[in-house]
Amino acid sequence: MTEKSCFLSPAGSGYTGKSIGSNGHGVGILFSYEKITYVGGFNGGRPNGYGTLTTPTGTTYQGNWKEGVLDGKVECHFANGNTYVGGLKNKRPNGMGIFTWASGERIEGRWQDGLYYGIRGLTDPFIPHNSLV
Repeated sequence: MTEKSCFLSPAGSGYTGKSIGSNGHGVGILFSYEKITYVGGFNGGRPNGYGTLTTPTGTTYQGNWKEGVLDGKVECHFANGNTYVGGLKNKRPNGMGIFTWASGERIEGRWQDGLYYGIRGLTDPFIPHNSLV
């Protein structure tokens, strides 16, 4: 049975939300002393289901998490103003997706293992994030 819990470590990391024992299970908020925050679903103490991770720089990763890893359809908003919306597998763009630079330029098409294979947009882009998460 899940219960509402709040855990805080001496280092300043913590969790609040539903849990089974000392493991997050259900909806909760995890925060670290490094100022990384995850809000969303948990299973066995790891992000699982829909959620958003925010880094100290303001970069956000939003989408479905499986056993602590962001996987499937995602939205990534980077602190520098760039965005990626599309598929993600093994922490890299995979499947259909759109990468938009802060300048407004964008590429849209098929990605595989972090590499752009195109449909329309630029043909040989510089992609600054080989691994998004």
